[in-house]
Amino acid sequence: MIDKYKIAAAAGIPSLANFLYRRRPLVVTYHGLYDGPFQNNDLPKTFIHVKNFTEQLREIKRRYTIIDPEQFKEAIQGRRSLSPNSALITFDDGYESFFRLAVPVLERLGIKPIVFITTRFAENAIPFWYDWVWLFFQTADQNQIAAFLKVFQLASCPKNRDIMVSRILERMKHMTPSERDGILTEIGRIRFPEVFAADPRAFMFYSMQPEQIRTLSKNGFCFGGHTHTHTILTALGYEAAREEIKINRKKLEAITDRPCDMFAYPNGDFGDYASEHEKLLKEEGFVCAFTLTQSRSDCRKGPYTISRINAAPEDTVESLKFRCTGIAPWVCLSHRFLSYLSLARILT
Repeated sequence: MIDKYKIAAAAGIPSLANFLYRRRPLVVTYHGLYDGPFQNNDLPKTFIHVKNFTEQLREIKRRYTIIDPEQFKEAIQGRRSLSPNSALITFDDGYESFFRLAVPVLERLGIKPIVFITTRFAENAIPFWYDWVWLFFQTADQNQIAAFLKVFQLASCPKNRDIMVSRILERMKHMTPSERDGILTEIGRIRFPEVFAADPRAFMFYSMQPEQIRTLSKNGFCFGGHTHTHTILTALGYEAAREEIKINRKKLEAITDRPCDMFAYPNGDFGDYASEHEKLLKEEGFVCAFTLTQSRSDCRKGPYTISRINAAPEDTVESLKFRCTGIAPWVCLSHRFLSYLSLARILT
């Protein structure tokens, strides 16, 4: 099977793209990690094996100049110039695996990341809702799924379970916290929490505890805001969004005993935030905010829409190396455009 990423590397595409984008820092995002046997289809798509994570970081460190959060912030504020092809590592959500698996690797490699925390899950010691829903569908029988679909007011759903879960999670992401909590309560009634707790994968779906976050903060790790309930800002009214941001910040600062002035939009795709949220964060005193739009951006020109590239479990070192250039979205757009032209010729 032809490896298109190795072909791209042999053609010098990543090197050329990195040269053209050398003044745009690379920002890479991780979520959860796991160890032990590889579980390609037995975990949510936000989990990467620690072995792959380590190999990817080593490659990023070899090809880029790794900077820490304070250096990045100083560059945004105009107090420092970044070296060409600088790179920053970030984590979203604050899974327990950051403390257990990521920290030893990061310390060995001398890398300081930003970790964006959703405080509700940390302070209440409850699993992240999206992983809870994923696990429900992984372990539920047909009757339990039918009961859930009735609660969700779906008459029918795709027979392919992966597609069904993906669509349901996407819909739940755009709910308000109270709407989503109602659905989660019904899941608890259909499939008791004890069943969830008995699953050997379940412990990975919890946040770090406040004490762990506090310990890391004392050891120089940087934490940023990610809302209190991990709700997409455009799913909320303006004042509700402000409250999500303010509560998250207040609680996180109480845990870390440090100022919280960097933020990551939940989900982070186009449409998950708006210009009013950029203004809101600026008014609240945040220095910058990060998206997940899979490219590299000029952080000085757009400090509240800094794009990041999300590392995926299917990424090899070669594929991540290519995506770190920031040109993957343009390649996809060009491919769609050429496909559209080909279809237009056929139809005419």
